[in-house]
Amino acid sequence: RNQPNASVNVLYGRTGIFFTNQPTAVLRKFPALEASVPERPLGSLPAYFSIDSGLTGIARRDASIDTPVFVERYDLHPAIEIPVLRSNAVDWSNTFGVRETVYTHSLEPIGLTGALNRLSFDYTSNFVGPPLERDFGKWRHVVEPSIDYRYLTGADRLRHTIVVDDVDLITNTNEVEY
Repeated sequence: RNQPNASVNVLYGRTGIFFTNQPTAVLRKFPALEASVPERPLGSLPAYFSIDSGLTGIARRDASIDTPVFVERYDLHPAIEIPVLRSNAVDWSNTFGVRETVYTHSLEPIGLTGALNRLSFDYTSNFVGPPLERDFGKWRHVVEPSIDYRYLTGADRLRHTIVVDDVDLITNTNEVEY
């Protein structure tokens, strides 16, 4: 159920990855309840608030991992975006977020064990420069330079995480993309 001010979805996802000389890897999400609120103004402040959350049952079966039929995952990711500069020529904004992900099981060298809690902090700075345009007959070519800086810390237990989708794949990073 997607609307402009909120999104609530119930879903089932099953992915099978086939290898020639190994058993098939099966990743499953069921049941999954995901909710999100897109960026909205934070009162009269020049800031925007968004939140993503999910209650999901996950499972994974492959050559090295065979989880129970139902591993629970709770995920909460609120974020605040603060525009620094907005004009017709440039756009610069900063986003601060916290992600809390709790699993009822985790991976250890001896197999599956108890709960895992991953608390991470993320910061993103996005700068978009002035667009450069040129017409080639009927075609218009536009180049819009951008620089993104991402810093994420606290997601350092990836080896203990049962990886099923992109929520599980977050890991510490400090990178610039241009």
